[in-house]
Amino acid sequence: MRRPLRIAQIGHPILRQPTRILTREELLSEEIQSFLDDLVETMREASGAGLAANQVYQSLRICAVEVGTILDTPIGPTFH
Repeated sequence: MRRPLRIAQIGHPILRQPTRILTREELLSEEIQSFLDDLVETMREASGAGLAANQVYQSLRICAVEVGTILDTPIGPTFH
């Protein structure tokens, strides 16, 4: 089990600060990959659909998004 991270609450200054773009090398690093594992675990524990790094006090331009599975029933208009 990964370690869940603290999530910043609405109004916290970290949420308005600029984030840093990661280089390809940084993105592929063991440190960032481990952080992403923690970010996904935190998002899932909070029952979220997505979570950005700055929401867990890291000023990095990266996020996790839960995509889900393909629906069995299409969503859209029906024509008769």
